[in-house]
Amino acid sequence: MYSKVFFLYQPKFYYGELCAYEALLRGVFYEGSIIYYQELMSKHKKDLFFNYFIINKVISDLVKLNCSGIRKHPVSINISAKFISTLIDVGQLDLQKINSFNLKLEFNITEDEKINDFDVCNKNISLLSSFGISVSLVDFSAEISSLERLSYLNNIKFVKLDKSLTDNIENNPSQLFQLETIYRLIKEFKFEVMAKDVETQDAYYLLIQLGIGYFQGFKFGRPLLIP
Repeated sequence: MYSKVFFLYQPKFYYGELCAYEALLRGVFYEGSIIYYQELMSKHKKDLFFNYFIINKVISDLVKLNCSGIRKHPVSINISAKFISTLIDVGQLDLQKINSFNLKLEFNITEDEKINDFDVCNKNISLLSSFGISVSLVDFSAEISSLERLSYLNNIKFVKLDKSLTDNIENNPSQLFQLETIYRLIKEFKFEVMAKDVETQDAYYLLIQLGIGYFQGFKFGRPLLIP
């Protein structure tokens, strides 16, 4: 078992300007090794309350970060598809701190599981919106499951492209064409698009020309560990 969980805060940029952060979940085993988000969520995939735990842990972190500058920006938190597909118990969320400290939160629906009930999911998105919490899709790819989510979900803020869509686009015209098609489809739904983990300057310029202005990844800013 792990001894603690913590977060790294990775900056996001809009045309080169800092605009938000993502809370990257990490755990530490008792012998000192690190466990990453995917494995942590896999271990707790049947435990909805683990989602409430990590959300409230980020909220507590942000309340303490009064001098870091992070708190004045929106902060996104990864949540499971099962969590967003089950009616949210708002009593489990620390809404008082969200309101008192004017926190700007965004929940990222990950691709780790299938969304079982889109009606419930959309009700949750509307409920969260009433508390000022936005919802986004992450790891969006050309897979059918991603396209299904795009079709059935309402009021999504961002669609965050999977690395597989942007890798090597500067050397692969057919992949660039596929990305252009997906980008146009997403914009038809009037959702914002973010590219993650872009590794080369040429790919970055192609994405800018396509119309993508939001970026996240090591090339733009490394995650911050806040004591």
